[in-house]
Amino acid sequence: MQKPLSIRSATDADSGQVASLIAACWIAYPGCVLDIRGEEPLLRAIASGIATRRGRFWVACHGAWVVGCGGLVPGAAADTAELIKLYVHPRLRRQGLARRLVALAEDEARAWSCARIELWSDTRFGEAHAFYQALGYTRSGAERELHDRSQSREYPFAKALAG
Repeated sequence: MQKPLSIRSATDADSGQVASLIAACWIAYPGCVLDIRGEEPLLRAIASGIATRRGRFWVACHGAWVVGCGGLVPGAAADTAELIKLYVHPRLRRQGLARRLVALAEDEARAWSCARIELWSDTRFGEAHAFYQALGYTRSGAERELHDRSQSREYPFAKALAG
């Protein structure tokens, strides 16, 4: 019998698996480099790091394995939240897991009384852009350059949250 998928709040003990999951997703994109020490230190202690930003972070687990993740932090504006680090293992995509994680984040944003949720997505992640647009997110402005080892450029996406 196959173990069911569960979603729970992340702990710092999940950090290694979260980093491995992100690396497994990025490998499909030439030039994407996951530099935890230099650029993504949050991944060393994911729950503590997100907590310092007054946010929430969830992991989706298949048994003991982290196969999806996503988080929410307060946005730049008082009534805005930012969806961060949404990843699902490539073998488990198109099964509704990412939708479940986004719904969880949107519900949390509503609980924070946010009227809008925003996110940034690397310009190379076309499949993710189509996914976000299918959920009602729209590209909402000019791209930004991160000046990182991956030479990342990102598009902004946003969605108004209904009560």
